[in-house]
Amino acid sequence: MKKLLLVPLACLLVAAPAAAASPTRHASVPVVLDAGRMDAGWRVLAPARIAFRFDLVGLRWHARGPVELALRTRGTSGTWSSWTAVAREDGAGSEPIWARASRAVQVRVRGAGRVRALRVEAIRAETSEAIGTIDEIGAVIGRINEYQSTIASAVEEQAATTEDIARRIEQASGGAAAITEAITGVAASTTATHGVMVQVGEQADELQNRSEELQAAIRGFVY
Repeated sequence: MKKLLLVPLACLLVAAPAAAASPTRHASVPVVLDAGRMDAGWRVLAPARIAFRFDLVGLRWHARGPVELALRTRGTSGTWSSWTAVAREDGAGSEPIWARASRAVQVRVRGAGRVRALRVEAIRAETSEAIGTIDEIGAVIGRINEYQSTIASAVEEQAATTEDIARRIEQASGGAAAITEAITGVAASTTATHGVMVQVGEQADELQNRSEELQAAIRGFVY
């Protein structure tokens, strides 16, 4: 079955570079710090929406005092990822985080310090389309494998059912043979009984004839 999957997989992989030819895009979006809601000690800020689908994201900010930042991304399906802690590296920016085809970013902040000039840096790399295509291929292959497993289970169940039916037919055939043999025996017994009855009838007729002859002889002797 694996050989059947090689042809469409190869075709999709050949087509992937064409999708990957789109240029790298970058967006720097400011995050509003004045609005937000509190959740378990974190101040959760309003989501920052990006105009294009991106696969790498980072943060840039300035802070006075100790602070912690975390972010999560919302994919094209509308599902939010789990929160990921963000640490500031050289300068005022963090390392890029793999976002896997997302459209929005949400940041949460906590600590005694104060954050200023917070911005989301979103990037769509040249290979993002190819990566997305390969992910889709993997998902399709996964579904095909599930279908194949279901079919294999159904075939095994059908084979077991067929074997059980054959066994039951064989048992029924044996029972039918026994019944036929019994019927044959009864028929033979009936035939033998009929023969005996015929012989008894013949002997009764012979006895009747002898009785009539004896009666005639007695009458001749008397008269």
